[in-house]
Amino acid sequence: MAPAWLLERLRCPRCDRPSLRPDEGDLACDCGGRYRVDRGVVDCLDPERLEVRGGVHRAVLDERAAVASIDRGEVSIEEGDAAAARQRHLRRTRSALEEVLPRLEPLDGAVAVELGADDCWASPLLLERGCRVVAVDITEHLQLAASDLLEHPDHARLRADMNRLPILDGGVDLVVAIAAAHHSWSLAQTFSEAHRVLRPGGRIALCCEPLPSWLRFLLGRRSGDAERRLGINEGWIRRGRWLRLGRRAGFEVELSFPSLDREAIRERLAERRLPTLLAPTARAALRILQVSGHVLGRRR
Repeated sequence: MAPAWLLERLRCPRCDRPSLRPDEGDLACDCGGRYRVDRGVVDCLDPERLEVRGGVHRAVLDERAAVASIDRGEVSIEEGDAAAARQRHLRRTRSALEEVLPRLEPLDGAVAVELGADDCWASPLLLERGCRVVAVDITEHLQLAASDLLEHPDHARLRADMNRLPILDGGVDLVVAIAAAHHSWSLAQTFSEAHRVLRPGGRIALCCEPLPSWLRFLLGRRSGDAERRLGINEGWIRRGRWLRLGRRAGFEVELSFPSLDREAIRERLAERRLPTLLAPTARAALRILQVSGHVLGRRR
């Protein structure tokens, strides 16, 4: 069952009222909305109980279907060893997140919403710093959370669209996403929704997002084509637009990029089958060449 501290912050996706209550293992509202709780996951995207006002956005349904096809092994977007590629991705994003978290202190007692949480691999990093964590995702991967999270009193899982969060205005202290916000069907709406659910002074940290400079934007226009063909919304958005949308939504925002040593640069060049001898030159041009970075901000 959803923990009490989460229920205090939820609103019904159908009527927007803070009136969800436990009912025979589900969550129910006086308006007639009913939301399944399956193995601890509160499901606001259950196709059999589609009570979300206005329905579910087509892009969300397409991405859910694409991820399910990948999980079943019907299609693949990885070249070579997919498991090894995932481990590299997790190692790098974990390292980058650990670099960012000290800039968000104090976190003890904060309620954090993690957008695109996948299997909740990042939740322990927030829990260790004293956060209560609401892990949000659109896929079934929430069911793959580590066993020690399933009964953790400060951890909750919520299947919902990051642009239509069933959370009360000003209900949380931190909104974080790790390589997830660029999957949004509307980045402007993502910033707006984050602003709505954050208390005044609350913080947003969109980590490890593709933030191409003008040069990388032009050179990488086809980046993500394979994912998009499957129905995955793989955004490729210039740095300046991230900043403009964040400020327009009511945030004080800045861009930050992970520190990369020469060995890390060599590794990335080798993955792209480029000469590793270019590492010193690439390091000198990191500001222009780096893509993966962070959008950090505070709600005005």
